[in-house]
Amino acid sequence: DAMRNAAVRIIADVVKQTDVELIAWTIMTNHLHLIIRQGVRPLSSFMQPICRRLALQVHRHKNRKGHIFGKAYRETLIGDVFHLRNAIDYVHYNPVDVAHCTTSDAYVWSSSGIYTGAPREHCAPNQPIVRQCLEVFATGPNRTIEQLQSDYREFAKWRAKCRSLPDD
Repeated sequence: DAMRNAAVRIIADVVKQTDVELIAWTIMTNHLHLIIRQGVRPLSSFMQPICRRLALQVHRHKNRKGHIFGKAYRETLIGDVFHLRNAIDYVHYNPVDVAHCTTSDAYVWSSSGIYTGAPREHCAPNQPIVRQCLEVFATGPNRTIEQLQSDYREFAKWRAKCRSLPDD
């Protein structure tokens, strides 16, 4: 838990120091998921400080030396709102998928609480970009933030139900 709490703080610090906008995130026990809107600087200017600080944190916490990350980070361009919606859902659902919790809203080290309206102490800052991203879940025009969060919760429930259907 201490490591994941530190990871949230590190990511929040690096976001403040770069031109990246943090859209969604989840810190798992052995990896992390970040959805960002990249600024004009290269992606490495955002990822390198995160990876370096996380590695140093692991070295201190676990009294280890050497490599911490097995592979370089992977990036995928999100091309449209449907992809964005599904990517946000994937990132928030990942802890449920690997049995860390029963609902994405129950997982503390995730931006899910910002999207559902139940933020926790471990949540990184709620950037204005999240409001824009909630709009991709809107079920009607001119929605309040509470309505958008409700729309997101309904979408997440629908996707969870779809996952439980048998493959035919």
